[in-house]
Amino acid sequence: MYDISDNNRCSETNKPFDDFYVPNLIGVHILSMSKRIMNEVMCLAEDLNIDIYYQDTDSMHIDKNKIELLEQKYKEIYGKTLRGSKLEQFHPNFDELSGYVYSKESYFLGKKAYIDVLTNEKQKHALHMKMKGIPNNLLENYINSSKSLHSDSDLNSSSFSTRFFCLHWFITKCHSFMIIIFDTISNPIVTIFTNSRFD
Repeated sequence: MYDISDNNRCSETNKPFDDFYVPNLIGVHILSMSKRIMNEVMCLAEDLNIDIYYQDTDSMHIDKNKIELLEQKYKEIYGKTLRGSKLEQFHPNFDELSGYVYSKESYFLGKKAYIDVLTNEKQKHALHMKMKGIPNNLLENYINSSKSLHSDSDLNSSSFSTRFFCLHWFITKCHSFMIIIFDTISNPIVTIFTNSRFD
C-alpha cells in the first residue's frame, strides 16, 4: 500500500475480481473442445452430402440410414469410434421408445426448441420434446392435458391435427418454424412456416 496524495492511498491485491471457484479459462477450453468435436462430425457429414436438419451444441438430427456411412468414414479419418457412451462419442437420445427408433416428423421451432414424432418397428409412437427454458414436466403436462381434450389424440394415430394441437402453444411463441415430415426413413418433405400463416 502506498500514498498517492495526502488524502488518497493505493493498494495492490492478487485477489480475483469474482468469487467463482473455477477459472473462466477452463470454461473457454471446454467450449472450444466441444466445438471441435461437433465440427469434426458436421464437416465430415457435409463432405459426404449427409443432410443435417438441426444441430445444437452437442447434438444433431441426421438421416438414420446415413449414420453407418458417417461412422465408417469417421473411424477412417480420425481413428476414433463415433457411436458410444464415452466422452467424444455420440448416441441416440430418443429414450421415449425402444427398438429401431427414428423420427418420422420433426418440428423445429427455433434455437433449442424442437419436437420429434418418434416411431419404431412396432409402429409405436411418442413425442421427444426439447425447449430451452421450459421444464420437461411442463411439456409433458401440456401433452397430457391436450390428450384429455381431444378424442383423436392417441399418438399412435396418424392424425396431424392432434400433433398440431399439441404444438400450438410452442408455435404461438415462435416467429417462424420448420416442419420436416419423413414419408420414409430418409425422404424428408421440408416446409418452413412463419407466424403470419396463423394470424
